[in-house]
Amino acid sequence: MKSKTKKRLRLYGKQKPRLPKPVNAKKDRRSGFSLRLIQEADSRFSVVKTIKRRLEQLIEDAGCDSIQKEILAGRAVFMAARLESMEVEALEGVEIDWGSYVQACNCLNGVLTKLGLDKHLGHEVIKLEQYVAGKTEKHDGRHAKERKHRS
Repeated sequence: MKSKTKKRLRLYGKQKPRLPKPVNAKKDRRSGFSLRLIQEADSRFSVVKTIKRRLEQLIEDAGCDSIQKEILAGRAVFMAARLESMEVEALEGVEIDWGSYVQACNCLNGVLTKLGLDKHLGHEVIKLEQYVAGKTEKHDGRHAKERKHRS
């Protein structure tokens, strides 16, 4: 006689916990597509909270002033989260596909470049003419001090 026991949900091993399926996803009958946005994701999960927080921070840091930049910011946050997941799996000894990892890194780099985050360095960028003029002034000043010191 078999006893019916309830299976425990394990947080490790073969059975991984999964997010529940949406209850009222209204699908387009022709294509099977349903529009779902990050803002609609279930905020009870810490992963969703983290991604939403990172998205808000990136939008603020990048100075997103258009919907196109907000879309790119969403892609960047998702790619960063995917890369972090792959890195954790690699550290835990799981074999990862290095080709897709490198491709994801390049994708993230491209999206961040398009957002213009490489331009926000925190210091003022000077023009070449200003740099050369400043070097010339310093150069002339140093020689003048050396000439004065030798006399």
